Amino acid sequence: MANPVRKEVFSMLSSGYNSANARFVVNDAIPPAGDTDIRLLVLWFGANDAVLPTAPQTQYIPISQYKANLNAIIKSSAFEGHLARGAKVIIVSPPPFNEHQGGTDGRLAVETKKYAEAAGQVAKDGGYEFLDLWSDFMKFAGWNEGGPLLGDINVPSSKKLGSLLASGDGLHLTGTGYRRFYDQLRNITCGPLAEQICNAQNIFPDWETAPRYESNGQRNVNVFRLWKQGRRRGV
Repeated sequence: MANPVRKEVFSMLSSGYNSANARFVVNDAIPPAGDTDIRLLVLWFGANDAVLPTAPQTQYIPISQYKANLNAIIKSSAFEGHLARGAKVIIVSPPPFNEHQGGTDGRLAVETKKYAEAAGQVAKDGGYEFLDLWSDFMKFAGWNEGGPLLGDINVPSSKKLGSLLASGDGLHLTGTGYRRFYDQLRNITCGPLAEQICNAQNIFPDWETAPRYESNGQRNVNVFRLWKQGRRRGV
């Protein structure tokens, strides 16, 4: 990539969390507005919510509650503080689940599809950007709407779908899968959100103009001071 966007990225939760976990801790997990300049809030839940209610895992959340949780997270004081300062929201669907890799004891491909559709509905109703990772992966694998559902144990295994999902569980992404996720995220941040995200200024100036410590013990901060003043003015 010739000119990557250099921003600080942080993940607010631990692995295994579902939307109910996130809803409970969101105001503690995200720094308050004013403490940090958050430009983008990405919600990526659904894969854990979609476990079967009979599964040994205890992460199952009904679809109606899953949608309510996503809306509640966006309406939390943590999110609203940053949204008032111009931050944007992207909702990401769960990826497909591949039963050929992960089995059928705790998850089903068709159930994960429902949660991906629910995430899209929340995004549509709220006017938020939506990264439909489920559809992107399935189209890459050659699936067509209405056709036999790739990932279902009763449908022939797809090598392309398998290349995107971890062989051990059919759920987590491989390097190839994360590459597709990143590309789709860039399509949004450098498309509809280009002005706020892709073209936004870096946190610190480029190396050519960055202040540095000099051997004589002096610090030339004039350039840095001017840069900070310009950043506050939005130039």
